[in-house]
Order: sequence, then structure tokens, then C-alpha cells
Amino acid sequence: MCIRDRYMGFLPSFYKTKSWSLAYSRTRDGTSLHSLYRNLKNVRENVLVLRDSKGVIFGAFCTEAWIPSRSFFGTGETFLFTFGEKNDHIEVFHWSSKNLFFMFADFDGFGLGADPDFGLFVDKELLKGRSARCATYENAILASAFEFEISKLEIWALVDDIVRIS
Repeated sequence: MCIRDRYMGFLPSFYKTKSWSLAYSRTRDGTSLHSLYRNLKNVRENVLVLRDSKGVIFGAFCTEAWIPSRSFFGTGETFLFTFGEKNDHIEVFHWSSKNLFFMFADFDGFGLGADPDFGLFVDKELLKGRSARCATYENAILASAFEFEISKLEIWALVDDIVRIS
């Protein structure tokens, strides 16, 4: 079973009928944060999928485009997930209602959740990140460790079948 199939049950109902289109892949598009933001400028709902150097798969469902901003953005439908150390189950962390720190993006990186640290943060080189418990999602560490190396990074746009990502 592919990740998408295992993941679909956790999406809000409205998004379950949308198709997945690969909007950004570090392998295909390189390690430029500027390229990532450029590729995603017209992408609203998306799924961030990461694999760390230990093989753990994790990420987030995001309700807004990744556009650099001076403040947090997004909605309470945003959530974090991990497939765990053995990638044998999915654990989902929904909004806790404790704050509105859903998504953040600037030219040093992008992340989700906060207080006291990001639930998930990816650095500007798209090579390293960190995951910590945060009040926004009350999540566990998503990756194999607090700081991790990224072996794979993809962002999938959720689109209507008649919409194409260019």
C-alpha cells in the first residue's frame, strides 16, 4: 500500500476527492528554497512528505500555499503525521486549539507549529530539519531524532482533476 492510500483516511472530507500532483521534489527540482517557493506559488492545499536519513517517513497536510511571510498562516485543518520508526503505522497530530501557529515560511526555512519550538522545521538548504513537541499540535518528535538529515523531500499538490500545476 502506498503512502497516499494509508494517508487518505486522515484528510478532511473535502480533500479526499482531489488528485495528487507532485509540485516539488528535491531530487527533481534541487535544494533551493527559492525554487521550492516558486514551484509552490500557485499551490494551496498540499502534503509535505519527508524521509530522514534513518528511513522514517513523516510530514504534514497544509491548507495554504508556502509563501514567505513575517507571521504564521494556515488553518486548523493543518496537521502533522509520522509513520513511526518502522513505517508500519501512521500517527496523526491535529490542531490542539492552544494557538494559531499553523504554518511559517521565510528565507531561512519553513515549518509548522510552535511553542516552544517548531513541530517540524526544514532549513533553507532543504537538507536538515528538526522536530520537537509543540503546543500547536501536541505532537511527538516526528523524525528519528530532534535534529535530522533529510534524504527525501516532496510536496504534493491536492488539485481538482481539471487543474494542472505548471
